[in-house]
Amino acid sequence: MNQSRRMPMWGWIALAGGCGLALVCLCVAVVGGGLFFLRPTIGVAPVPVEVVQLRPVNRIAYQGTDGNIYTVAPDGSDVKALTTDCQSGEQAQRINRTPTWSPDGRQVAYVKVSLAAGGLQSSLHTAALENGAIETLHTANGSGPFYLYWAPDSRQLAFLESVGQNIALRLAQLGQPQSQELGQGSPFYYAWAPDSRRLLFHVDGVKPAPSARVSLFQPGQTEAPPLSSNPALFLAPDWSADGKRLAYARRAENNLDEVVVANADGSDPRSVVTYRGLVSFAWAPNSDQLAYIVTASPEAQGLGQIAFGPLAVTDPTGANPRVLSQDDVLAFFWSPDGASIATLTLYENPQTGETSLRWNVVDVASGDAHEVATFDPSEEFVSLIPFFDQYARSLRVWSPDSRSLVYAVDEGQDQYGIYVVDVAPGSQPRRLADGVTAAWSWR
Repeated sequence: MNQSRRMPMWGWIALAGGCGLALVCLCVAVVGGGLFFLRPTIGVAPVPVEVVQLRPVNRIAYQGTDGNIYTVAPDGSDVKALTTDCQSGEQAQRINRTPTWSPDGRQVAYVKVSLAAGGLQSSLHTAALENGAIETLHTANGSGPFYLYWAPDSRQLAFLESVGQNIALRLAQLGQPQSQELGQGSPFYYAWAPDSRRLLFHVDGVKPAPSARVSLFQPGQTEAPPLSSNPALFLAPDWSADGKRLAYARRAENNLDEVVVANADGSDPRSVVTYRGLVSFAWAPNSDQLAYIVTASPEAQGLGQIAFGPLAVTDPTGANPRVLSQDDVLAFFWSPDGASIATLTLYENPQTGETSLRWNVVDVASGDAHEVATFDPSEEFVSLIPFFDQYARSLRVWSPDSRSLVYAVDEGQDQYGIYVVDVAPGSQPRRLADGVTAAWSWR
């Protein structure tokens, strides 16, 4: 099914002509200056793990066109409102956005933005799926939190917040009324370790800055010592699923850059990919394979980066790289079972010249690929693309069984819909609800 009709606001993604980047959303993530680490009072503390037999969730959380947060079953049934305090229309004074699942499926975090007499007010909340209880984790005047990322233990929530012309990374914990600041910088990218006790930082590295670094933050530290003070052009670092390895990119010799894989403590960094330009990468969820895109001529440094190049995979030694797709891929997402990768590419209608996005799925073992759906994305969906490798760490577009994808469509005439499509060849997209952005539960 083709859901493409026209060239919407996101036409700047057409990179073939070398156009620059003008983000419609999240550009606050890259304004401002240098990096400094504060002295946190409690650090990233180990959290006791509650041993519970968790039942499958298999639900989709989405932001409705009325500004409220909902969950829905994959077939469109059993819609449940997590919030009811927003109204649609030009006179709306409040919006709830950025629904983000906890890994255990018990909570959905979101940001409430309200227009009051004193200006914008923002607050970070969680809604419990079991009983609908709302917990407030953080409040701020101004734009406030804009990127949410749960720790794997589902008890801690790290988030980015604009602070004047800079960005702060803050840590909230369930049951605690105040969050703590871990550091500031611009831009700020990070990844949770699978044990929920460490954070891997990449700060100030997308633009030239003396403070640019990749750092490993551990409990009890007063600051994060650098693993590299010369990061290359990349955005989000990443951990292997078993927590034994981490990956980042740094400058190398002979005008080359390199992706390095190191031990969990940062020791023994080994070059696995050398490149020129921009690299975007992600570990497989259940193996040691690292998928990556090299963009030879990146645009708009400092405003996020549009990936645009072939998709490849390699093992942790870099000895067996394989190209999976020769297409110019804008973004990619591993399936939960690690067998497939969903990619986003541009599609130009040969008859009308209109540009759309296209979902494709490639089988990692064989390299076989097929098209899944073509669509015009909502602005909220578009805003993820320049930062897809960071968002791939914190939200899921795949169903837990690795059979379907969820996405948001601009349907025209101020209509927006949440769609699901099975990735089997010949499947047709299904419209679930009115909405502008969505994420599938992790389990």
